[in-house]
Amino acid sequence: MRSKEFAQPKKSLVIFDIDDTLLHTTAKIRVMKDGRPVRELTNQEFNNYELGPGEEFDFGEFRDAEKFNRESQPIKPMINKLKTILDHSPNSDVIMLTARADFDNRDLFLKTFTDLGIDMSRVHVHRAGNLPGDEIPAEKKAVFVRKYAETGRYDHIRLYDDSRSNLAVFKDLQTEYPNIDFRAYFVGPTGGTAIHESFTHEETSNFVDMFKKFLPIAMHYLKLDSLPTMKFEKTIHDEKQPTFGKFDSESNILHVALANRHPNDILRTIAHELQHYKQGTEHRLEPDSGATGSPIENEAHAMAGIVMRHFNKKYPQYLSSKPMNENFADGKNPGRKGLAKRSGVNTKASVSSLRNTAKHSTGEKARMAHWLANMKAGRAKKK
Repeated sequence: MRSKEFAQPKKSLVIFDIDDTLLHTTAKIRVMKDGRPVRELTNQEFNNYELGPGEEFDFGEFRDAEKFNRESQPIKPMINKLKTILDHSPNSDVIMLTARADFDNRDLFLKTFTDLGIDMSRVHVHRAGNLPGDEIPAEKKAVFVRKYAETGRYDHIRLYDDSRSNLAVFKDLQTEYPNIDFRAYFVGPTGGTAIHESFTHEETSNFVDMFKKFLPIAMHYLKLDSLPTMKFEKTIHDEKQPTFGKFDSESNILHVALANRHPNDILRTIAHELQHYKQGTEHRLEPDSGATGSPIENEAHAMAGIVMRHFNKKYPQYLSSKPMNENFADGKNPGRKGLAKRSGVNTKASVSSLRNTAKHSTGEKARMAHWLANMKAGRAKKK
């Protein structure tokens, strides 16, 4: 028997979305009905759009490699992250996974990245738009992720994406492959990243919209020209004291708690911790700087107040936003059907019946049936 110390080490798979993750792009997708365009969708809108009766997509601009090459603008922090992984993480494989189909000029498409100094001979590009069917891009992207997970080569799979729906479907794969650590990173418009957590679509959509408007205001009034990595978490576990946010100057990570908080309060915490980040760049942070009543802490409180006054004055509509409530268990959020009910899965069915449902279904229904089957099978083994 081969000893563990000589066993082949497993690798990490790092997945980058393209549009508005690595590059800001301008292509639009037309929604056609009866041969005429009825609306145009941005990349973000396309990620969540479901075709109505008689509608179909026109991907003309999405396949235009010349437009992609001419108009795309690099998101520098993410381009640098990709380069760093290629140059310094030999145990990581890197792929790009896009909702687009094939471009009309493959070489020009690749040139867009090679001109940015990326060795595309080491990066495979998968195009979810080539897959048949009307599933949303998140479901089609999951098909490729499953293929990599099935190889058994990886113990970590990471996804960087600007779409919350893509990240949510990706995170759900954890239930199918419990031996793989799935990490989902939300990419903001300036290239900052944050750990993706699971809240309702309505809650995340509202908060993402607020955050996109808030960040330029915060950077302006705090006089920031760079940002730390932001890690959004349900709760923060701190050995010293309970907290809703903290900035770790050693790792350069800003931690923010989301669960059961009003979005405006979350933004105030971000502004407060961003001021600490600025203090760190100015070498003003000491081990006891965060003590209650200290000049450093009082300054962060004051600057957060200034930022929020300007934000609320410009966007007063967000003051009436609902708190970010967690939805840990299926059907436990009042007024919202559980995932099983919404996807048409019988929670009382047997394990074999659920596996059969998963095998002959797609999308949310297949994933929920698979998850329930695993849960019931696990309970049966414990007995």
